[in-house]
Amino acid sequence: MESSFQNVATRLPCREKPDYLAASLSLLVPGLGQIYQRRTLKGLLFLVSLNFLFFYGWFLGSRSNVYLPRAEQCVPFKTNVVRVAFGLPFPKPLYYRWQYFGQAGMGLVAWPAILQCYWADEENEPESTPPLIGKYLKAPPERELNRLQTEGDASWELAWVFTVAAGLLNLLVVYDALCGPAVIAAKASKSQAD
Repeated sequence: MESSFQNVATRLPCREKPDYLAASLSLLVPGLGQIYQRRTLKGLLFLVSLNFLFFYGWFLGSRSNVYLPRAEQCVPFKTNVVRVAFGLPFPKPLYYRWQYFGQAGMGLVAWPAILQCYWADEENEPESTPPLIGKYLKAPPERELNRLQTEGDASWELAWVFTVAAGLLNLLVVYDALCGPAVIAAKASKSQAD
C-alpha cells in the first residue's frame, strides 16, 4: 500500500516532460501556453478573465496604479538601478512599489513599467516617452498620486489589489502550462494493493 502511495505522489506534481515553451508563452500572455497546447477553451478563459481583472483594476485606479517610480522620486537613492548577481541591473524603485512584483506576473501588459522606469531623465526630459508605448504605465507625478490618495475614495487603493491578483493568478496559469492540467489520481485497484 505504501508503494502505491509513493507512485501516486510522484505522478501528481508534473507531467513526465515539462513544457517550458508553453510556460514561457503563458508568462508573456496569460493563456497563450494553453492555446499552444491546444487547450484552446481553457487558454481563452485565462486570456480574457485575467486581462479583464488586470485592466479593470488599472482603470479603477485611474490608470495610475501600475508603475515603477523613477529613482529621483525614491529618496535617498541617486541612481535607478543596483547591480546584483552577475552584474544584472535591478530596479531600486521596487523597494517602494513592492506590489509591482505581483503585477509583473501579468507579462507583457505590465512589463512596460520597467521600460518607463529606465527611459528618460525626468528633470531634463519630463515629456520623453519610449516609442510605441507612449505614456502607458508611466509613473504619475507626485501631486497626482497625492490627489488620488487624499481626494479620491478607497477604489484607488483597492484597484492595485485587482492588478496584483491578476498577476499572481497568472503564475498559476504558467504552472498549468508547464506541468499540464491537474489530474486526480485514481485509487489503486485491490489486486495491486494485495
